[in-house]
Amino acid sequence: MTLADELAGKLSAALSKTTHAENLRRHFTESGFDIWLVGGATRNVSLGRRLADVDLVVNGDPVPAASGFARDNGLSYVTLDEKRRIARIVLKPPDPVMFDISRMNGESIEADLSRRDFTINAIAAKWNSDRIEITDPLGGLADLDSGVLRPASPSAFADDPVRIVRAYRFACVCKMKMEKGLRNLMRRSLGRLPPMPQERVSREIFHILNEPDCHTAIADMAQDNALETVFPEMGPMRGVLQNRWHHLDVFDHTLATLARLDDIAMNPPQWAGGYLRERVSYDANRLAVTRLAALYHDAGKPHCAGVSARGEVCFIGHENTSAKLALTAARRLRVPREIARGWRVLVKNHLRPLNAAAGQGLSRRGMYRFCRDLGQWDIAALVHAMADSGATCGPAVTMDIRSNEKRLIKNIIEFKNSMKVSAQHARPPVDGNDLMRELGVEPGPVVGMILEKLAEAAATENIRDRNDAFRLASDILKNLERPYKPEMNRGEYPG
Repeated sequence: MTLADELAGKLSAALSKTTHAENLRRHFTESGFDIWLVGGATRNVSLGRRLADVDLVVNGDPVPAASGFARDNGLSYVTLDEKRRIARIVLKPPDPVMFDISRMNGESIEADLSRRDFTINAIAAKWNSDRIEITDPLGGLADLDSGVLRPASPSAFADDPVRIVRAYRFACVCKMKMEKGLRNLMRRSLGRLPPMPQERVSREIFHILNEPDCHTAIADMAQDNALETVFPEMGPMRGVLQNRWHHLDVFDHTLATLARLDDIAMNPPQWAGGYLRERVSYDANRLAVTRLAALYHDAGKPHCAGVSARGEVCFIGHENTSAKLALTAARRLRVPREIARGWRVLVKNHLRPLNAAAGQGLSRRGMYRFCRDLGQWDIAALVHAMADSGATCGPAVTMDIRSNEKRLIKNIIEFKNSMKVSAQHARPPVDGNDLMRELGVEPGPVVGMILEKLAEAAATENIRDRNDAFRLASDILKNLERPYKPEMNRGEYPG
């Protein structure tokens, strides 16, 4: 059996399990179209992966036929690109398949395939009948079989520089080796990448970040200077030496943190496994966002470098600068809002567990504040702290500090599990009207501040009833002039 025959059989079997697939084929065929499966559909099925998002090509404008099919079958529909005439049909749960249908680029399917990015994506399966016919003009099936990534043409990257990031993606996702000379070809087009639509770039990056061993692709991007092209905020990190806590410069420590994070994700603690797989958006799960945070957690260090009273290099406030840089990158790459929020929150707070471990640990109040401030990203912050710590192996790191880190994480998890309500939703036994009536407090921010402290006390079991709440509120009012010093910053761990 040839590779083409094998692929045709796999595609027929996969399509037979997909709701509406046969009706969709018949609808387009009866409307006068030739229809081909291309791109990821043929590539992934050839590699033995499941059929998920299906790219289809037809010899004409697919929008009227696609929108009519979706309407007649009660399916979701959107026109993805008015100019290029690309339609999307989304099937109903539990079927996860989406059909993206585009107009053929050129006068023949062979012309269309020749303009694609890589040979492994230039394989078409004609689908006008029960018998699927494979068209493979560039030898993509042989490349899939041998594990070699080749561009579809010498001008592939000049035609579309986003394909540079796609190359790292496919090498990682499909476990392929790049053809000799391919990376040099990619480097020559790097300068054309920044002006490209950044949402396209970020989509490719998330494909990489969702892979189990994404650090290998990121390391290759770093070696080729492609990483700083996508994430220019990381460029200044190269060669920035650190202090006795570290054995690597800032840039290499960042890559080591990502590699350590991948190791943890392969065998996660019981309290983190399911959490890391939770979907944040269509593009990413929580692990992918945590990996973004790993890339940027020390991005602010080059801008905050100084010398301490002991004569050591220090980076005071770098977590805040790093968070600002992460937000800048999130806006430039146009990532979804929830991803941007998680990215920034994790970077801004990445030092808190390590500082506490290097200091006096955390009280129940400190653990409450950690869970409250991180919200749904608290587990991700602990996983990131484990990775950051594992990549920090300078002479100042002792076994006692390592033990403290493990104990601290264990204590936070136990505290989180023991809370009657989450830190974000703790409610004291009194409200603002009670405070204003019983204590004579005027409406304003003081009421909100007292309620927040009462919520903290309620979550940490320091108040049990209304009398306890009023007593604590009265004490808070008496001590408003006392400045608050954040408990989390007591340690000397410079990160």
